[in-house]
Amino acid sequence: MAGLTAIVYGSTGLIGKELVSLLIGSEKYTNIILPVRKVQNTFTSLKIKEIVVNFENLVDFRENLKADVAFLCLGTTMAKAKSKEAFYKVDFTYTAEAAKLACENGSSHLLLVSSLGADTKSKVYYSKVKGEIEQYISELSCEKVSIFRPSLLLGNRTEKRFGEALAIRFFRLFSFLFVGPLRMYKGIEAHDVAKAMLYQSLFPQASKREIFLSHQIQMIADKA
Repeated sequence: MAGLTAIVYGSTGLIGKELVSLLIGSEKYTNIILPVRKVQNTFTSLKIKEIVVNFENLVDFRENLKADVAFLCLGTTMAKAKSKEAFYKVDFTYTAEAAKLACENGSSHLLLVSSLGADTKSKVYYSKVKGEIEQYISELSCEKVSIFRPSLLLGNRTEKRFGEALAIRFFRLFSFLFVGPLRMYKGIEAHDVAKAMLYQSLFPQASKREIFLSHQIQMIADKA
């Protein structure tokens, strides 16, 4: 029986890299497509196929971007994007186009990395855009949509941000305080988010659309 083909958008990011490593180790997935701006050669597995694309015209590459399952890990920060327009382009436009193309290309399951607090009515621009992309992909024709809303991501980042580094240190030192109603705000390792995404791609729930908050993601990762 042929294995599954996965496509991972955002494979150079914190969660994306962890996810690709897990997919390589999974017996269920035999092909992994990575749409990238330029060749990375980060992974040496024979499962990997990097496709250099122009995210401004993603549809032009549709024939090379067919997969059973699509993982949407694209994302940036307001600090890195430097403008609302640039942030919106990555977190909404590029992600929306990738999701739409995946559905048109036959992907049965979309798995999206969103963020805790995502809400189309939020007064916080970041959270508002995250809510908008959640709503957009939920209305696509794919059979299954899984949305993951992690809290502060813990892991080894390529770029260091002072404020974020302090927050990560705080979460790691005082994680024991985040219990009960506060547990959804507890920081979570990027590796655990990736583990939960892989698990849900293989053992999805019955509902067409599902949302996992940070503490729920952690519970899935712990049992995966």
